[in-house]
Amino acid sequence: MRRARLAALLALAAMVIATVPPPAAAGRIGPDIILELESHREVAASSLTQSVGLSGNVTVDKVPLVPVTVYLFSTSDQGWNTNCGPNQFLFIDTTPVSFTCGVVIPPKTMNVTGTITVHAQCSGAGGTNLATINATITITGSVPMNDSPSQSMRPAGVRAGEYPLGTLLALVAVSLAIIIPAASIFIAARARGRKMAMRPPPPPRIDQ
Repeated sequence: MRRARLAALLALAAMVIATVPPPAAAGRIGPDIILELESHREVAASSLTQSVGLSGNVTVDKVPLVPVTVYLFSTSDQGWNTNCGPNQFLFIDTTPVSFTCGVVIPPKTMNVTGTITVHAQCSGAGGTNLATINATITITGSVPMNDSPSQSMRPAGVRAGEYPLGTLLALVAVSLAIIIPAASIFIAARARGRKMAMRPPPPPRIDQ
């Protein structure tokens, strides 16, 4: 009886073990990429081009000592220029590394929220995998549509076509320094011409 019971228990244990899926069947095809990114940033509208840098980290959960290379690239639903730097990492261990996603916002972009997506892809001996993460940038406020960088950099209180009193006096002094000598030369030339015109002509030459 004891042998029969032992045989039955061994057969039951074998059936249980047979129903447990192997680790590869758990759905993990390759290394797992873990992305972290600054989730949101608010930027005031401007008449100038603006550059925004979103901070992020990338980690790879993988088999120890198996090298894996991760490539990063980014996109924007608003058509803004984006880039990741660095955009390539070699992982030997699972230590997180940092990167920056740079976004170029065109001038006079107003009252809009753009979604930035960072894409990651890894390749190596451990297999391949993909990961993505999103962040948003909201442009707040507005700027005059006829505003220009030259007007934005003009000192406060000075309108287009207006100059401070000191500048006006300097312009007048420079103008007088040019006009007075030129007028003196012109008057002297005219006076000399008149004297020559009033001089009597020489007597006629009589040939012998």
